[in-house]
Amino acid sequence: MFGPAAVFETERGTKQEIKGDHLELRQQHRSVSLDQLGTVCIQMPAQEEVERSHLPVLVEEYIRERIEVALNFAGWLLDRVDPTHRLQEVALVLSLAEAGYLGWRTRAEDRRSPNSVPMGIGTRDGLTVHLHPPTRRREALHQDVKRIAEDFTVLLRREKHG
Repeated sequence: MFGPAAVFETERGTKQEIKGDHLELRQQHRSVSLDQLGTVCIQMPAQEEVERSHLPVLVEEYIRERIEVALNFAGWLLDRVDPTHRLQEVALVLSLAEAGYLGWRTRAEDRRSPNSVPMGIGTRDGLTVHLHPPTRRREALHQDVKRIAEDFTVLLRREKHG
């Protein structure tokens, strides 16, 4: 809830639940789950909350910032539950659920034209991307977060533009 890797909002309550072999913490539109093998799943809104009337769009810089937050949080969480670093490699996968119809643009493009939005290509409900190679050393969750977030952002942009 606090610091640069905050996934949850401080003004909302958080519910916790054990589901099968994993622990889940939830807020409205946000969740973190952790299973006994060290699988971390983080869900956050992909759209920036804006105060003005705004059409639905994915803003590239916001997506990259959210990816950085998720990676930083995953690194922090793994350090807490596995302080001896028995888990040495991580496989990173990113998915934007229900994002197939949303347009994609930069903040500058959004500011220039807030009342028109390019629609997403295709009818896919979501986008899922992974890095090549798919695994990284766990230290990358501390040392290479900005680069990994940029790589994921580029992959998502390519998927959105077909």
